[in-house]
Amino acid sequence: MKQSLVWRVESLFPLADRIEPRLASAQKQVDALTPSLLALAFRGKLVRQDPADEPAAALIERINRDSAAVAKSARPFDKLRAPSRGAHARGHEERTPQLRGSSTKRRNLPAGQR
Repeated sequence: MKQSLVWRVESLFPLADRIEPRLASAQKQVDALTPSLLALAFRGKLVRQDPADEPAAALIERINRDSAAVAKSARPFDKLRAPSRGAHARGHEERTPQLRGSSTKRRNLPAGQR
């Protein structure tokens, strides 16, 4: 069993040696293609353009105008109140968490740990 596994792995090394240069070549092509695709996309050359589409400048202006209108109609955050988180909201009394063994007394610690 072990011998057949070793033989199989060793038989695949020549295949890996043949594939490795092809992989490196493909990676170089991908690295060169990505910036080209992005450049074409930003220039609008990847798909046919619809002349009925709104120009980018008009779209940006509309977005800014709509954002300003929403900002004027919204209440300022300082006027908003968070919902109460008191005892009545949870149905039990609120307790202050205490660390186990904590007290107001100073413990007797060795001199280096005070």
